[in-house]
Amino acid sequence: MNWKFNADGWTDWIEHDGNGCPKTLIGRVIKVEFKLSQDDGEGGTRGQICYNEIWVSELYASIPEWYDENIGEIFQNPETGENYAAPKITRYCIRKPRGMEILEGALTEFVEAKGVPA
Repeated sequence: MNWKFNADGWTDWIEHDGNGCPKTLIGRVIKVEFKLSQDDGEGGTRGQICYNEIWVSELYASIPEWYDENIGEIFQNPETGENYAAPKITRYCIRKPRGMEILEGALTEFVEAKGVPA
């Protein structure tokens, strides 16, 4: 995928279609926005909009939240074993890979040091 990254190193928000995690997100860091379908027992209330920044592993890509058909259904968290109601993932944005940021910074330093036009 050719995503356009903003100056802050993130893409614009991408609306989630509710049909599973796009495979192109695996291995990426994303910021995900989701809406709680029920009170979460940790102070979150039904309908509350929440955010999480996470590296998308194969496990995270398979969680039920990625499918709208699962909203409000009860599932077990594979890491904690606790039950939870699946929230609705509404949108996400993707962080520019740190390696790309490092390379761009090194190139900028090289160009500035050599006086080469960009």
